Amino acid sequence: MRAIHFLKNIEKFSAIELSDKVEQGFPFAAYLDFQYETGFSRTDMAGFLGVSVHYLKVKAINDKLTKHASERLFKLNEVWVFGLTCFNGNKKDFNQWPHTSLAPLHGRIPLQLLTNFIGMEEVRQLLGRIQHVCIHDLEPY
Repeated sequence: MRAIHFLKNIEKFSAIELSDKVEQGFPFAAYLDFQYETGFSRTDMAGFLGVSVHYLKVKAINDKLTKHASERLFKLNEVWVFGLTCFNGNKKDFNQWPHTSLAPLHGRIPLQLLTNFIGMEEVRQLLGRIQHVCIHDLEPY
């Protein structure tokens, strides 16, 4: 899983190195592996990355994503890794969560908010609140 490995280890890069990687475009394989790991559909991923489904269909494994799509994949990966942490690494439960209608999102599902940075941040903040509640529920009296 070269791309997930690449994305999971992204913190080893300095901000300058990461900026350069975004400018160059992440490997298309990073998208493929992220999609595989998360189970998101190609249509969902196209919306998240701000590209067409056709763009994702015609790319070759050795191609690069655009700068714009690379930035979005980076942010989406941050949200996904944080969410997975909030769900104690339970990928099955966390992968179902973004498909759930939630009151704090006014009945919307998290997937609907992952198409722009503001929505991604809202989902990340909601995950932080979930994590905070879970941590406090586990604290001894």
